[in-house]
Amino acid sequence: MSDPRTNQRPAIEALQEHLALTLRKELPRRQRLRWDAKLRKACGFFLSLLLMLSVVESALAQSHSPLYPSMAPLSQYLMSDRDAEVALARSAAPTTISRDAQVVVLGPTGYLTAVEGKNGFVCVVERSWMSPFDSPQFWNWLSYRIYFYNWAHPLSKYPEPTFPKLYI
Repeated sequence: MSDPRTNQRPAIEALQEHLALTLRKELPRRQRLRWDAKLRKACGFFLSLLLMLSVVESALAQSHSPLYPSMAPLSQYLMSDRDAEVALARSAAPTTISRDAQVVVLGPTGYLTAVEGKNGFVCVVERSWMSPFDSPQFWNWLSYRIYFYNWAHPLSKYPEPTFPKLYI
């Protein structure tokens, strides 16, 4: 018996040769030139698009430097009007809570109690350094956030909170 694989080889070669001849005959020379020109235009377009994307990517990579690389002088973080900072801090909570809340403001030596509270809540205007360390806005002296905390939260943040008496 003969090996079937040896009989297939000449048939495959003949088929390949036949396909090559028919493909060459099917497209006239003018159409082949048109397709070549379209292919060159498409390749040029995609290469220019790739170049533009790489330029934009490198520009974005260079612009990721932090806007505020270091701390500004402390005077820029302080509000000039203490009453305005108290009013801003109180705006963090509803009036029913903020009216009796302790208000903490930033002073030259740290956060200080501006108004003693009675209800166990603390209202504060926090600066940008309360955001994560890797934030590009970490040293931004123009950034303020207003918060109010309940009686348990100031245990970890502020040295002199007012607490209600708990009986267990």
